Amino acid sequence: MRRDAFPLGWLLALALAMALLAGYRVWMLGHLGIDLFFDESQYWFWSTELAWGYYSKPPAIALLIGWSTALLGNDLLGVKAPAIVLNALSPLLAFAIGARLAGARTGFLAALVVATLPIVAGLALFVTTDSPLIFFWLLGTWALLRAIAHDRWRDWLLLGASVGLGLLSKYTMVAFGLSAALALLALPRGRMRLRSLRPWLAVLLALALFAPNVLWNAALGFPTFHHVAEITAEEASKGGWDSLGEFAAAQWLLAGPVFGTVALLGWLRVRRLFGDEGLVVLTLSAVPLGLIGLVQAWRGGANANWAAPAVVVAALYAVVLLGRAGRLRLIVGGLLLNLVAGSLVLHWPDVLHAAGYGMTARQDPYRRMRGWSELMQPVQALAQSRPGAMVVADDRELLSQIAYYVQPAQFAAWFPGERRPANHYQLTRPLREDWRGEVLLVHSHPRPDIVARFASAQRLAVHIVPVQPGQQRRIEVTLLTGFRGYR
Repeated sequence: MRRDAFPLGWLLALALAMALLAGYRVWMLGHLGIDLFFDESQYWFWSTELAWGYYSKPPAIALLIGWSTALLGNDLLGVKAPAIVLNALSPLLAFAIGARLAGARTGFLAALVVATLPIVAGLALFVTTDSPLIFFWLLGTWALLRAIAHDRWRDWLLLGASVGLGLLSKYTMVAFGLSAALALLALPRGRMRLRSLRPWLAVLLALALFAPNVLWNAALGFPTFHHVAEITAEEASKGGWDSLGEFAAAQWLLAGPVFGTVALLGWLRVRRLFGDEGLVVLTLSAVPLGLIGLVQAWRGGANANWAAPAVVVAALYAVVLLGRAGRLRLIVGGLLLNLVAGSLVLHWPDVLHAAGYGMTARQDPYRRMRGWSELMQPVQALAQSRPGAMVVADDRELLSQIAYYVQPAQFAAWFPGERRPANHYQLTRPLREDWRGEVLLVHSHPRPDIVARFASAQRLAVHIVPVQPGQQRRIEVTLLTGFRGYR
């Protein structure tokens, strides 16, 4: 295992490349003409009510958005800045890992590969929990490499902090803890390190950082864990061999065909693999999570992004193999292939326009991010004209967009309480039984069951927004008075 070596020239070149890439992504936000996806709007709302946890996610994403909007404001860039920044910083960690294992030139190429991976390109413009997860996963991998090699306090503490902060980003980080344990047990020097106090204090640091989220869940009856269990149950009918094959193919494509293939071929050479500490750490940083994703896909279906850190580390592993073998042209070829593929996805509307074709809803990869700001305009006007009214919806998607685009004085979720809360709004702000003021009900389809619980109803607005040929958004706003309670 080589010692860290980061020549200033490579670092400056990489910093310039990442700055240019971040600038390009900022420009793309305006160029695409998109609004916030409803998950992003929900995360923004969480950032206005900071807590140690939320219904479906731990708190890091809300804290990051809170910081960015405090600096940049609440517009599109302010909300999405954490994704742009983190996806520019993660390649710096890829550089550190690649340079340590295969030299600075390979490290530089590894950073460019990670920055242009289809999975990273797909996440770069959208605020998700995957961006901080990937960052802390790579930081933990780098710290683990150094801790095994040098057994220094600072490396073990960095490892513990990475795991703890990763858990506060997304619970998938539990799989990294498993990976780190397997790496320590698999390597002779790793087993030797376990005899000292340092790795165990790293574990305690990780648990201490994660503990506030566990306590938050415990105080509210563990809503996040119930949510995960419910999702697993709902997905149970979607598994099988077809789902497994689709998930595996998606991971290969998201790593890029060249790097996905090289990683798979490299892992088949088991004997050579276990003769090298660095390759063992990279392998065990990727493979367990990948296998968990495959099992989940077979048992009950899995989204392609569920193993995102494994995809990134697999590509990094492939670059290290190719760099050590002197196959720099193949790295560059794979890099260019990923760059072209990512650019086609990002600029697909431009490609269709240049070819003389009109955009339809099925062809638009951004259709779920269009039309929201215009759709919410009449809701905003009505809420401002009736500041004492409670804005109510029964749908998480609508509630999230109301929270961001309307920002009413008060809003609530329709929640009769017959089952467990199904989202954060039902958990934290259901419409109270004792509410006796006006209600502005925002709904996309008729809700006679809700209207029946009030003494009077008056439809104030129907708003339809054409998005693409074959796609439109529609809402109604109904004024309700005389709430009789849910039963």
